[in-house]
Amino acid sequence: MQDAGAAVVLPDSGAKVFVRPEHYASLTDTLRQDRMRLYTSHVIVAEEFEDAVCQALMFLPSSAQVRGRARDLLPVAWESF
Repeated sequence: MQDAGAAVVLPDSGAKVFVRPEHYASLTDTLRQDRMRLYTSHVIVAEEFEDAVCQALMFLPSSAQVRGRARDLLPVAWESF
């Protein structure tokens, strides 16, 4: 994503984003329009990357205190963007 000029960490909230670069602008526009309030603890992951992100989290030390929570799904069909 960084190679495509898309930040993995959203500058306003600190939320992390793992989506295809071509979906990044649509995602950030939607977040702005819906006025979704995000925090540094939020992670937005495209379904296709979910397993990879979960695997990466398993390798963080327990001192990082990263805990999974119930996931909220955004009703987004990328084909419509």
